[in-house]
Amino acid sequence: MSNRNTIQLRPNEFKNDDIQTDSWRWGGSVNYGLADKQNAENAPNIVQTMGVKDMSAIDLTKFLAGKTVTVQPYINPYDEGMQGSSSVKDFETFLQLIHLYFTAPRKDPQLFASYINTQKGFLKNLKSNPNSYFADTVARLEYNNNPWAPVVPDASDYDKISLDRSFDIYKEIYGNAYGWHFTFVGNIDVAKMKPMLEMYLGSLPSKEKENKF
Repeated sequence: MSNRNTIQLRPNEFKNDDIQTDSWRWGGSVNYGLADKQNAENAPNIVQTMGVKDMSAIDLTKFLAGKTVTVQPYINPYDEGMQGSSSVKDFETFLQLIHLYFTAPRKDPQLFASYINTQKGFLKNLKSNPNSYFADTVARLEYNNNPWAPVVPDASDYDKISLDRSFDIYKEIYGNAYGWHFTFVGNIDVAKMKPMLEMYLGSLPSKEKENKF
């Protein structure tokens, strides 16, 4: 595409009414350093909690009622992406939602605070479970307490997250779709879907950059 995205379509008939995608590029949270580790790792979940454009997560759930559409942005240590699935009839809504997660994340301080409090409560319960506590302790020993180790964060780590900084990181990553690779697998009618792909993915903002981890 003109915005330097690539799209791969893999039609199959394993399921009559299912289309799945995983799109990604090199990058990830390690590019932002330890000071922003929590801000970068949590940015996609925070945005999902707040919604897109003028719709909160609750509004979005209501809008998607009766539709089969899921979209999940993610930022891993070494790559960033977006995955999801839809039915055949809801494919255009699927692409519209993907487009909105790239171009119109919503900022809501109250929902952000709710997310932080929810995660703290979840971690408190998780670490009170002996099995979880044991597994986390073993992982910390295996990685010699390396701060980049894939261990369960402490509740206090969520006090380090800034709404403004996390939101800025999200927009920096998803606001420039240069070099993104989209793969769609499922019951795909290539001729019918190509114009929609060009409309919603070919129009994503793109400025040349080096994608690396």
